[in-house]
Amino acid sequence: MYFRNPDHAPSKPEWQGENAVKLEEDLFYGHGIGITTGEIIIDSLNGERVPGSNISAFLTNESIHPDFNYLQRLSSGSVLTGAENRGSECTVFSRIGTRSYIYKI
Repeated sequence: MYFRNPDHAPSKPEWQGENAVKLEEDLFYGHGIGITTGEIIIDSLNGERVPGSNISAFLTNESIHPDFNYLQRLSSGSVLTGAENRGSECTVFSRIGTRSYIYKI
């Protein structure tokens, strides 16, 4: 899930939001913030806003669900990524909702 901080301080782009994993109803894990409630994540983000801002950080209604079956096949080596035939080229596969994306780097 994603907590967005629309008025983050421009000098601190790392505080524009927080990616989080929902653990329970109001318990999240955010990298850098740790395991805590949504309110504490929002309070932390609000502490890094532009001075005088009155636009609060918030939990967006967007979420991403990993394709665990694909990740399991990938980790076991049963999915061919083709990386062995492309030299230094790298491909990133992602799926958001019903849409799939392939990015070649």
